[in-house]
Amino acid sequence: MLYYMMWSVAMASGPDRLAFCTYSSCGLVAEIFGHWFNDFLAARYVRNHGGTLKPKARLRMSYNTALFMIPGLILLGQALQQHLNYGVIIIGWGMYVFGVITASVPITAYALESYPTASAEVSGLLNLSRVLGGFTVGYFQQS
Repeated sequence: MLYYMMWSVAMASGPDRLAFCTYSSCGLVAEIFGHWFNDFLAARYVRNHGGTLKPKARLRMSYNTALFMIPGLILLGQALQQHLNYGVIIIGWGMYVFGVITASVPITAYALESYPTASAEVSGLLNLSRVLGGFTVGYFQQS
């Protein structure tokens, strides 16, 4: 069903709208999954370690995000190199976007739990790193 929705929107709007189509579909699912699964892993850690939660326990979810990001990039690269169908590009990019958005949840939770009295500073630094990382893309893209 989700694949059909992404495919119909992409074909109706053209290939220039593939990225937004994938982000809007997979981004929402990733936010919901990342929130609940991260809390599930933290609760399991607390249950197994005598009721204490260390901030580093939040980083365990980062390994799970690699299970989506790495195959997504491989699938996307193969789709672009082999000139495959738009549907393959949508699935590959969707897997990568799902992994990236899901990875942001444990990193933010780890930073906020490590410095609980400096939540404004932590949020500011995380957002600054995202902005600076986004602006550097232009330096590495080829014209």
